[in-house]
Amino acid sequence: MTAGHAPSPTGARVKNRFVFLDVFRAVAPVLVIYSHIVTLFLDERGLTSSVVDAINVQVRDPLRLEQNLGHIAVVMFFLVSGFVITHTGIQESHREYGIKRIFRVYPLLIFTVLLTVVLGSLDLEVLTTGQLFVLEPEYVITNMLLVNYFQVPQVILVGVAWTLIIEIIFYGVVFLLLVVLRRRTWLAILIELTAVLVVLLIAREFGDSFFLFAVSVSYLPVVLTGQITWAVWSGRIPLWAGGCFGAAAWLLYVFGDLRDMGRLDDAYSSTFALGFCLFLAFLLLEPRLRPAKPVSYLADRSYSLYLLHGPIAFPILDALGGRVPLFIAVAISVAATVAAAELTFRFVEVPGQRIARRISRRYRLPRVQQAGPPRHATHGSAGRLPRPHRAPLRVPPVPQPRVDRPFDDPVQGFGDNGHGQYRRAHRKLMPYQRYQPVHDNEDTTEMNKVDGVGTPRPPPHPR
Repeated sequence: MTAGHAPSPTGARVKNRFVFLDVFRAVAPVLVIYSHIVTLFLDERGLTSSVVDAINVQVRDPLRLEQNLGHIAVVMFFLVSGFVITHTGIQESHREYGIKRIFRVYPLLIFTVLLTVVLGSLDLEVLTTGQLFVLEPEYVITNMLLVNYFQVPQVILVGVAWTLIIEIIFYGVVFLLLVVLRRRTWLAILIELTAVLVVLLIAREFGDSFFLFAVSVSYLPVVLTGQITWAVWSGRIPLWAGGCFGAAAWLLYVFGDLRDMGRLDDAYSSTFALGFCLFLAFLLLEPRLRPAKPVSYLADRSYSLYLLHGPIAFPILDALGGRVPLFIAVAISVAATVAAAELTFRFVEVPGQRIARRISRRYRLPRVQQAGPPRHATHGSAGRLPRPHRAPLRVPPVPQPRVDRPFDDPVQGFGDNGHGQYRRAHRKLMPYQRYQPVHDNEDTTEMNKVDGVGTPRPPPHPR
């Protein structure tokens, strides 16, 4: 994706990105597609594959990655969302935050629901997970709005959309606590964890719809763990507090398992632990990671890949199964999914984000330069700029390449990973030459220029 107004279809290298988040966002949809093809196509038809058998013996069984690696992918998505949504959300007003989240989730979801309705009306096989599949107008609308996950009976047209309602709940919680997250991050996290505990305790007290809501809330501890990791990384809470909050999130997730929240096996908690260990390891490796075009390409299109493999890959597998060798059928279905994801990325996701930026432009918060690192930060901590030292009175401007705004507003870790404020280029500059960039949007480009060229202004000289 290129900087500026729209993501690039080539997934070109962008400097202001969390590379480790790109890795997670690229790997997770691949694991989801693999899991669904193995579980819902091969296993149901009694088909076998030497590749699948090797993965089961070497990876799935020793690590207890049930659902054919599917749940570890969901954990990866949720951890990325908790980290990124908080990182970008606290820089936005309530209106800007809400508008961007709506336009990030719903355009592609609505398109996928309509595509599923068309294919289903033609009696083509799409991904289903066992719930009712009814193509009536009222159910089409409820699936577009995701309220079907609170209704009994449940009618599910897009089998993978259950994770989106968990994301929407998290977005709503962050929306309500934006001010608290900015000023007292520890208090906001404490409120969130307490709310999850209360919902789990009263899950069966208010009828079926509230229980279904509680089932979705039972997954929030995974997302909140990503948020807690961000809070420690950014210096907004000390490490000991992050450890306490992380332990509380883990216990809540285990408690949700004990409360019988509809989980399919007993490996959810261990999978969460493994996913978090991987997340933490890659976060610590971030300074050594370098962007790769294939990874960036898949990361940018991860939302489209996630939603579209059900209505695209499965009709092709159903049509080709038994007529061509299995690996050819799988290869064709995956290639078609990638091609469809490319189209929806260009013509659904990107236009939706442009509209969101245009609408929310008037609601942006004023950007104030930070005087220094957060209160719990240490000098030179990762992701934060140290306080400037005294400098000579005459400091020439430092030539720097312009870094425009990348594609923003992720969902489930999809989209911008929010690393625009903290560029690697800062590490090579003297302390007095570092500067805090203004808010990276289209309207402030001229503010970063000196004499009409793209050289950033140096900071004011300390007196």
